[in-house]
Amino acid sequence: MATSRIVMQPLKYDYHVRKEVESINSNRQVIQSAANAMIDKIACGELEEQECPVTHRFTDGIYLREIFMPKGTRIIGRYILHSTLMLF
Repeated sequence: MATSRIVMQPLKYDYHVRKEVESINSNRQVIQSAANAMIDKIACGELEEQECPVTHRFTDGIYLREIFMPKGTRIIGRYILHSTLMLF
């Protein structure tokens, strides 16, 4: 009876992957700092909080989120973790 042998290869943590992860973490820090600054400016009255109505639309296999943002509105959303098509 023949047996198959599985050989486990060590996971390679490639330089480019490490740099990409560092870049993502750096971007997150920049975004979080910007969000905190906006929150502080809203709290002291320097910026005005703006309502941005969201409409969710669903059809077979498709989800669409439509956001109405008045001109001049600054907005920071959530991190996108999946492949996404964005239309502006």
